[in-house]
Amino acid sequence: MKGIEILTKEPILELSKTLSIICMILFAVFIISLICTFIFIVKGYRKHIIIFAIISLVSLSSTFIMQSYTKPTGRYKYKVIIDKSVSMIEVYDKYNVIEQDGKIWTIEDKKNK
Repeated sequence: MKGIEILTKEPILELSKTLSIICMILFAVFIISLICTFIFIVKGYRKHIIIFAIISLVSLSSTFIMQSYTKPTGRYKYKVIIDKSVSMIEVYDKYNVIEQDGKIWTIEDKKNK
């Protein structure tokens, strides 16, 4: 758009819904097994401590690994400087305005419906 100077452009990434649900379940397993680990530490059950500690580590590391499987959405986030000649109505029609820091605006492409 004329009158908008693009400083940076970065793709917007997302995690698929299926992977998001799996990550939430794995994180819940991590929390539950961590609580069980602490309970067994207090009671002194060494075998149970090791089992639940391993489950905790595996579920947490699996969550982090799955978080890295993001895919580009085809939309971008920009840091821009908007000239005074540009109609802000047009900017708000074409982009989602995320924030403004002085003269630098952060905007992103709107989702196509």
